[in-house]
Amino acid sequence: MRTVKALCGTSNKNDRKALIIERIRGRIRVEGKDEEDFELVINFNEITIRPLKNEAKRLAKEELGLLVYGRNLSYQSENRQDTTLCEVMDCLRPLKRRIKQERKPENVTQEEVKALEERFQGEELPYGWYFNGYNYTDLHGNAQMSHPNKERLMELFCEEENAKVSEWNQSVEKENLADFKKYMEA
Repeated sequence: MRTVKALCGTSNKNDRKALIIERIRGRIRVEGKDEEDFELVINFNEITIRPLKNEAKRLAKEELGLLVYGRNLSYQSENRQDTTLCEVMDCLRPLKRRIKQERKPENVTQEEVKALEERFQGEELPYGWYFNGYNYTDLHGNAQMSHPNKERLMELFCEEENAKVSEWNQSVEKENLADFKKYMEA
């Protein structure tokens, strides 16, 4: 007998149990096939999808679903109830894009700082500083190789990056909302 197996992860490796799915039956809708519902049966190495020929009387969303037969489909550990099967089924959905974290000046890498210093060479200087083509010099003759306003450059960089991150996150939230409406709302 062939079965689908997955390990149910816990913090204790000795506490792992094999998730065994023996059979799945259900009534489903197939995207692009709006005129009828289908019955899905998965037995070991055989998958059957049959139309229900119910064009006149479609199933309500509450009547759609899957019934999964197997062992260790869900289990309870000492400190929480794990919904193992739900986690496995969620993995079958298309990969969702993740929300990105905003950048902070303290997280700017050395390579990015070097690129910023090259990009703003001779620009964004504090009062009294100038670039002589080799290094930065102030009015008192003090010279240094690095940009004297490096913190401001990192802030500008983070503002630019965070504008991109904000645009990305808005598109991800729109996508997630559409996904929620499509799959979750009754």
